Amino acid sequence: MAIASSVSLHHFSHFLISNSQQLKGFGHGCSARPRYYFSDNPNNGVRPIKATTQSAPYPLYQPAQVDDSSSEESYILYGILKFPCFDPFPKFSKLEPADPDFYKIGYVRSMRAYGIDFKEGPNGFGVYASKDVEPLRRPRVIMEIPLELMLTISHKIPWMFFPDIIPVGHPIFDIINSTDPETDWDLRLACLLLYAFDREDNFWQLYSDFLPGTDECTSLLLASEEELLELQDADLASTIREQQRRALEFWEKNWHNGVPLKIKRLAREHERFIWAVSIAQSRCINMQMRIGALVQDANMLIPYAGKVLSS
Repeated sequence: MAIASSVSLHHFSHFLISNSQQLKGFGHGCSARPRYYFSDNPNNGVRPIKATTQSAPYPLYQPAQVDDSSSEESYILYGILKFPCFDPFPKFSKLEPADPDFYKIGYVRSMRAYGIDFKEGPNGFGVYASKDVEPLRRPRVIMEIPLELMLTISHKIPWMFFPDIIPVGHPIFDIINSTDPETDWDLRLACLLLYAFDREDNFWQLYSDFLPGTDECTSLLLASEEELLELQDADLASTIREQQRRALEFWEKNWHNGVPLKIKRLAREHERFIWAVSIAQSRCINMQMRIGALVQDANMLIPYAGKVLSS
C-alpha cells in the first residue's frame, strides 16, 4: 500500500536580497526590477538555495545545489519535506486533481512545481507529494514562483510595490497612503489585492478563481455575530468584532457614493473588502527586501504558496 506524505512550507528567517545597483523612478512605487535570492539564517544550519532562469529544472529527489552565478531574473524557491507525516489509510482517494487551469495560468508565466500535486478534497485545496520519498533532512525545492506573480508592498513610507502595478495618479494609492504605517498593513495589502483583481490581464485576475470565497474562507473575520457568540473565548470574540469594525469603517470611509467608478467597482459591498482583508491576513508572508542600498520590510502575497501553508 502506498504511503502518502504531506508537504508543507517550512518557515526560515528569510532575507530577500537584490542584485540591482540603482534605484530610479520610484515615485509612489518601485519601478526598478530587482533580482532576488533567498538566504536562510545561519543559525538554522541550512544552506541557501539560489534559483535562476538559467538553471535546469530542479528535481525534488536530488540534493540541493547552490548556484552563485548571476542571471537576469530569479525565482523564489520554497519548500522542505516534513516527516513523519504518513497516513496508510485510503482517505486520499476522496481527493481529486486540481483544475488543469490552476497549473496552466502559472506555468505559462514560468511558475514551476516539482514532485508535488495540487489536489482538491472536502477541505479544499492541498499540496501532496506525487510519490513516496525517503525522509530527508535537507530542504528540497518544491516550487519556483516568479516575483512578477507576487503582490508586494513595503511596510513603511515611501510605499514601494513590486511589481509596480499601480499607475501614477490612481486613487487607490491615495487610499493606501491614508493608512496607518504602523498598524494597517493588512488594509494596504487588501487594497492592492482588489486592484490586481481589476487590472486587465493581471495574473491575480485569473488566480482569484482559486481563492476561497466568502462562504468557503475559514477566517473569523467573516464570522457572523451568531457564530461569534458560539466561541468559548470571550476575549477572542471581542477582538474579532473590533477587527470587523475596523475593516468596515475603512471601507465606509473610502468606498462612499462619491468615489470614482474605478474605486467603487473594486469592492461594491463591504463583505468584499472584509474578505480581501481576511485573505491578506491569512496568506501574507513578511520578509526583508533590499533594493540597492535600501532595506525595507515587506508584506508579500505569493500565489500557490498559500496552498502549501494550508496542506
